[in-house]
Amino acid sequence: MGRPEGDGKRAQLLDSAPLDGGFVPDQGGAANSGAAPSPDMLSTVQAQCQEVRSVMQQNVDQMLTNMSKASALEASSSELAANARAFQAGARGVRKQMWWNNLKMKVAIGVALLLLLLAILWWAGAFEGGGNADKSAVGRRLGLLF
Repeated sequence: MGRPEGDGKRAQLLDSAPLDGGFVPDQGGAANSGAAPSPDMLSTVQAQCQEVRSVMQQNVDQMLTNMSKASALEASSSELAANARAFQAGARGVRKQMWWNNLKMKVAIGVALLLLLLAILWWAGAFEGGGNADKSAVGRRLGLLF
């Protein structure tokens, strides 16, 4: 009947099992062979089946909960990755802007120092015509500086 070949006794029991789901007693030498199962045994088996069913239902519920948590975690991690990429791009832009601002500041300080040096040299008379009389005046002015 489409069942795998294996234990002959098992296959025979499966083939002879009633279709209404009734209990088939072990035919291999039980003490009450041929007798119907006792009500206590039947209620015990039904209780065990109900317990197994309850555990299986809890497991399925837990699995569904875990799957929803996993999908939520996946969504939040992909959102976090997108935010990280945006932050990295923004940080790169800020770094370039700060680099340019730093360069502008260095150039401004350099120009200011050059103008200060030119002003000192002009005050010292370094740009005046080169006569001998002027050299003493330039020396006097430089002597005041240093």
